[in-house]
Amino acid sequence: FIQARYLLKKSNNGGAHRFQEWEELKKKFKYTCLMCKRKEPQIKLTIDHKVPVSKNGSNYIDNIQPLCKYCNSKKGDKLL
Repeated sequence: FIQARYLLKKSNNGGAHRFQEWEELKKKFKYTCLMCKRKEPQIKLTIDHKVPVSKNGSNYIDNIQPLCKYCNSKKGDKLL
């Protein structure tokens, strides 16, 4: 149920990014988590919304940043 609400909110906020844009973004940041500075393949980078979807953040690539799973879950819906 929570996942369904999240997906609905994300689609209503607008925006989308392609897989290739995500790969280019990771490359731009040298495959590094912006919070803990660890790099792939030591960690797995995940998509984090700078402005969280729950706070009306979009899914456009300019609202996306690479964080490892641990840092992404620690950040939650806070703004960096």
